[in-house]
Amino acid sequence: MDFQRRMIIPNVFRPNEDSSFEESTDNDVDLSIFMNLENIEFKRHFRIIKAAFEWICSELAPILLQSTNQRDAPRIPIEHKISVTLWFLATGQSYRTLGQLFALGESTICYIIRSVLYAIKCHFLHSKIRKAGISYAIEAIDRSHIPIKAPKKVAMDYYNRKGFYSIVIQAVIDSSSKFIDIFVGYPGSTHNSRIFRNSS
Repeated sequence: MDFQRRMIIPNVFRPNEDSSFEESTDNDVDLSIFMNLENIEFKRHFRIIKAAFEWICSELAPILLQSTNQRDAPRIPIEHKISVTLWFLATGQSYRTLGQLFALGESTICYIIRSVLYAIKCHFLHSKIRKAGISYAIEAIDRSHIPIKAPKKVAMDYYNRKGFYSIVIQAVIDSSSKFIDIFVGYPGSTHNSRIFRNSS
């Protein structure tokens, strides 16, 4: 069964059926659905392996526990907060989609992501995040379309979502804005995730 369908359907992620549900408690969320995944599947969704996820949780726990103890803060397990944030960073999905996926309200999703990103900044800014050239950035990756004439063979493979024929270039820069990797050649219709997976 598709993982995303499993995330949306089971009752373990739906403590009640009220669509206005905004918060979850420690007893409402079963995180085993994440941790029981194989490392390959886990990394496909969160872009890190389970050991790295557990390390991040332990590193950020003191800061996130402080925010949880604040008045009116949602009572949500640290692992769940970090899962939501990593999913958001890995996929860029909207708060509405994340809310359906994790059975949380949009305002709670917003609070979680802001609090986790703040914790990352506070804890890792000086030890892990290098400040040079691009502030608070370690590396940046993006893709662009290089226009070409329509090939005689399999032309539609090169027709991209922007409405022209192209090949795709993927580039990675470091915190000093220096190119450290370039990957080029896939047809314009190729999905970004496929290019990224095959660029290693």
